[in-house]
Amino acid sequence: MSKVSIVNTELDGKSIKKSTKKAIELIGGIQKTVKEGYQVIIKPNFVGPIRGAVTDFDVIKAVVEEVKKCGGIPIIGEQSGFEFDTKKVFKILSVPELARELDVKLINFENAKCKKVRVPNGLFKELMIPKAVLEADVLINIPKLKMHSLTTVTAGMKNLMGILNKEERRKFHLKNLDLAIVDLNKTCKPDLTIVDATNVTKSAGYGKPISIKSIVAGEDVVAVDKVCCKIIGVNYKKIRHINEAVKQGLCGRNIEIIGKFKETPVRLEKRVLSQNMFCFFFKLMHIIDYVYSRIFPKKTLIPLFNWIIGLRPKIIKSKCTKCMLCVKVCPVGAIDNHLKINRKKCMDARCLKCVKICPVGAIQIKRGLKQ
Repeated sequence: MSKVSIVNTELDGKSIKKSTKKAIELIGGIQKTVKEGYQVIIKPNFVGPIRGAVTDFDVIKAVVEEVKKCGGIPIIGEQSGFEFDTKKVFKILSVPELARELDVKLINFENAKCKKVRVPNGLFKELMIPKAVLEADVLINIPKLKMHSLTTVTAGMKNLMGILNKEERRKFHLKNLDLAIVDLNKTCKPDLTIVDATNVTKSAGYGKPISIKSIVAGEDVVAVDKVCCKIIGVNYKKIRHINEAVKQGLCGRNIEIIGKFKETPVRLEKRVLSQNMFCFFFKLMHIIDYVYSRIFPKKTLIPLFNWIIGLRPKIIKSKCTKCMLCVKVCPVGAIDNHLKINRKKCMDARCLKCVKICPVGAIQIKRGLKQ
């Protein structure tokens, strides 16, 4: 029987740390997994530069403290989303400062050395996995619970995509993303999954968050994802990668939920058709990018595609008071003194800090081809 704990929390740092440690304790404590001298890879979610899209730092701090308490050696490792530059994302989020504060090593998986690992009865025969992950004694997965355009829900299973290089990720999108995620979880199984379910956004971190105020933990990542679906009122059978993992026997038949929770439906839109369209478009996008990358090695069109179809800032000059706060707050210098947005610079960040800081609402979020 798979044990999954749920602990409610307030949203201040002290409460989040306390609740994270309690969630780990309820499933037997981290000492079951981490021993003296163990190398422990901690894999959070730093997919992009939006704070609402990434794992809360206090959850990470709590896990690092627990690992050190057992004599383990924690190492934080992650890679941002395909359309972002991981180094820039780390800088915008202040991840290097976090690593220094915690006195832990930080690995950028974007350029990590990898090794081929065979996939048992999978869509792929083999996957390229970072050596740091394979050589570690323990892998702790710390995802952020969110909604997602392609998979509807993203939690523990999908979070592991952050260990893969861009070439491997492109293969996932070219073939079948859901089956590929299952392959990854058969090849690289986390020893412990701790989900930051403090709040959930409907669009991968963009938009107003819905307060969930929970930390979820378990050793069985598929069981944890099933419980996360239950918390937000989603039938896991409608989430393709989770349902497929259950069908392939990656999850125990019975789950013991330790702790109480109040179901908080995210009120998902009926978007089966739109999800299929998104999947088709992203597959087409990656096919084009694959051809482009063969003509121009180490180049990609994905950031440009995401800029065109995704969310981005637009300055409404008729409303602007020229307070220049947007210029000061931009972490990549994408807005100049003439209040023009440098697409190339902003494309790598799209943190939307300028939208939040504008006191008169002169910077708006634009989506897709809208102008």
